[in-house]
Amino acid sequence: MIKIRIKEISKERGIKNAYRLQLAAQLSPAAASRFWKSDVEKISMETLGRLCKALGCQPGDLFVYEPKDASKNGHASAAVPSERSPTYLERLGWDVVWTEKVDSEDIADLRD
Repeated sequence: MIKIRIKEISKERGIKNAYRLQLAAQLSPAAASRFWKSDVEKISMETLGRLCKALGCQPGDLFVYEPKDASKNGHASAAVPSERSPTYLERLGWDVVWTEKVDSEDIADLRD
């Protein structure tokens, strides 16, 4: 999961609240509030540029990657091979168990 660190970086730079962030980065009140609460799912390059300029940082400073913690829901997550992207259900936080691919010949053998 990607976490946004705008509030932490802002406080390090002396910006104490969402209103000050709004003024510094020329954001709408709603956008500044969402960034302050880390309630962000996507960000435009233009907004990212404004935030970096206002906070005097690089884009990578504003984000941190934290692996999904399997212990939160009590279920171990399935290992996801690195050569494929997560499925829709995995992006929703569901645990997905992958099994071997079955050929049509194998299914025919099961019927016999």
